[in-house]
Amino acid sequence: MTLTGHQITLTHGAQVATLATLGAALRTYTVDGRDVVLPYGEDEFPPAYAGMVLAPWPNRLRDGRYTFAGEELQVPVSEPDRGTALHGLASFQYWAVGETTDTSVTFTLDLAPSPGYPFQLALATTYALSDAGLSITTEARNIGPTALPYGVGFHPWFAPGGTEVDACTLQAHRGQERHHRRASAAHRSGGRRGLVRCSRAALA
Repeated sequence: MTLTGHQITLTHGAQVATLATLGAALRTYTVDGRDVVLPYGEDEFPPAYAGMVLAPWPNRLRDGRYTFAGEELQVPVSEPDRGTALHGLASFQYWAVGETTDTSVTFTLDLAPSPGYPFQLALATTYALSDAGLSITTEARNIGPTALPYGVGFHPWFAPGGTEVDACTLQAHRGQERHHRRASAAHRSGGRRGLVRCSRAALA
């Protein structure tokens, strides 16, 4: 097995995506042979969480601390220079491969309880290619006896196609609304820039 785990390749027309079981990550994605995301090798350590699923928190927890249901909890600090716990607990775990077709794959992970996150969370992330492009969907289930805190995000590093990233604009659609964001306003990490969209919730 490679460092990034088992590799699953999806194809649909001119689209080709390679997924890795480490972090249920989008390792490569091309359309007409052109990179949509910055690729990395199957035996290369994923740079800056590239393409990985971020859960059960997709952001940073200052000092690794948070409060839930009136209880203060402490998770390990994974980013010592900033004093934060970064991007959750699911990224650097090998996910199981579930249902697979030529155009889609589902990865699953039952996140075991741990100090600071003593909850039971089951995750299923599906990548699917279609005429509309690539979709990524995550389903989260609380399989424990108590409510739990939960958030999820994804970490694609978009390939600027030879253009300086500061000159690029990301356009995204949500319902009928249209959003524009300059790449220069994007989240900075390790000297590289990317955009992460995330949500948080409590699962009963």
